[in-house]
Amino acid sequence: MTRIALLVMGLVCLPCTARSQTRALISGRVTDALNGRPVAGAIVTVDQDGQGGIADRDGRYVVRDVPSGYHRLTVRAAGFQPAFRDSVLVTAGRSVVVDFALSADAVPLPAVAIEAARDPLLDPRSPQTLQTITGTELRDLPVTSLEEAITLQAGVVGGSFRGGRLGQELL
Repeated sequence: MTRIALLVMGLVCLPCTARSQTRALISGRVTDALNGRPVAGAIVTVDQDGQGGIADRDGRYVVRDVPSGYHRLTVRAAGFQPAFRDSVLVTAGRSVVVDFALSADAVPLPAVAIEAARDPLLDPRSPQTLQTITGTELRDLPVTSLEEAITLQAGVVGGSFRGGRLGQELL
């Protein structure tokens, strides 16, 4: 009975062992070619099949469970030119270290044209806020004096003007 259990267990585990022995690990570091600093967030892919890894804050990446054979590695990161490494030999049960140094790349952006119509109410030569109260508007306001009319305007709080300091009261 024990021999049968061992035989069944061996047959069940055999594919797992065989698979792990035909696979390997690729690791390395992605840095900036100009200053040697790590490139965090760089995406490393193997053979464009979706398998890959992302570089951590130290620029280190790991791609696990890579099948044995020759592979093409691609590294992409925002602000850098993509880097490629062809014919990377992966041997079963071994680790392969592949480092990349990425060159900076300017990101081309389309031109932006800004057009605006001139605001007829806003005078760009006026350095302050101007408000005009006509006699008709003054008669329609619920006030009895000019001081009360001024305190109703925007930017006037408690008799002081916006931006004013102590001692620079209304009138």
